[in-house]
Amino acid sequence: MAITTNIYSSKSFKKLSILLSQDGLSFLYLDEDNNLVNEVYQSYRSEDSLPLEAEKLIDEEFKKFDNFNFEINLIYQNIDYAITPSDLIKNYNMSDYIKYNVQLYEGDNYSKDLIGFHDISTLFIPFANINNKLLEAFGEFKHEHQTSRYLKILGTSGYDHPHCYCFINHNQVDIVIISANKLELFNTFTAENVEDAIYAILYCLEVNAFDRSEIFLKLINFEISYTEKDFAHYLDYYIKNFEFKNMITSKYANYNNNPHLHNHLFINSL
Repeated sequence: MAITTNIYSSKSFKKLSILLSQDGLSFLYLDEDNNLVNEVYQSYRSEDSLPLEAEKLIDEEFKKFDNFNFEINLIYQNIDYAITPSDLIKNYNMSDYIKYNVQLYEGDNYSKDLIGFHDISTLFIPFANINNKLLEAFGEFKHEHQTSRYLKILGTSGYDHPHCYCFINHNQVDIVIISANKLELFNTFTAENVEDAIYAILYCLEVNAFDRSEIFLKLINFEISYTEKDFAHYLDYYIKNFEFKNMITSKYANYNNNPHLHNHLFINSL
């Protein structure tokens, strides 16, 4: 999207949503009705640690602002999370639950998203330098993990029959299995192509002993280069019931510079 005059004035937009992924940062500039005013994607450019590189990119973007009189939210999209029952988690014992999923380091901070889906929470490790920078600039802001946004919408599904939901993003697939309205699995895999995503799906179904002839598979696709035909070529053989839902927003179908745009638009609308 071409940047128009004074786009970085808070008169032009009211909200800024930042999606922090494993390969870069997606910035969405939104009006008061959540309509897209502008979008920017910055990929990581150095061998620095991811938190330091992310901070550099945010600094570059923030230098364009004439003030900070707008709302901001930060969404983490990574594998550094754990999903646990809310009633077991206390502020002093978060590391006891996340240490089995994530490599921990001295001084790590922890965040908790209360989802409301059967009283479960997402625990994750935010980047302290990023959160501190946003606190300094805005005083307060909202941050959460992408998995929490996905689970909030799936919590209203209400299906008794086993369902497998696959959120297909750039180089990543999030797989969720719900049966009898209970969360059976939520896992994230690196997936650089359709074959990787298919393998992850079949692996999850096999390990958790779900009958592929009975489960309903729903593919929710945000990767602009994938089509239903790409997946049907494999799934017609392995899965009896599946649906491909393409989430590529037609209005922005030609925006190829931001590989996370369509997912970012979707989760920001929830």
